[in-house]
Amino acid sequence: MLMRKYSSSAPKWRYYDQGLNVEAYGHSMVIKPLGFRVFKFDIDSELCKCPLCGYNFNELTCGFWDAIFRYSGYISGNPISLITIMVQLENK
Repeated sequence: MLMRKYSSSAPKWRYYDQGLNVEAYGHSMVIKPLGFRVFKFDIDSELCKCPLCGYNFNELTCGFWDAIFRYSGYISGNPISLITIMVQLENK
């Protein structure tokens, strides 16, 4: 798991908030805060819009801040092996 430090000088399209934050790359990295909710990659993509211009983007990864979350997914190339992890992150 990659941990990033908070940057007070980040542009508005890289702002994150408590809960789930979806990330993508276009002209630069975009972060869309989605709060506390269920999100399914490639199914809930209509929620992924640039906070600044409203352009819809395809999600690449996600991050969490100050949240307890469960992440489930399949191992690439093996549709039978389901991975589920539960993690608690605190705002520090």
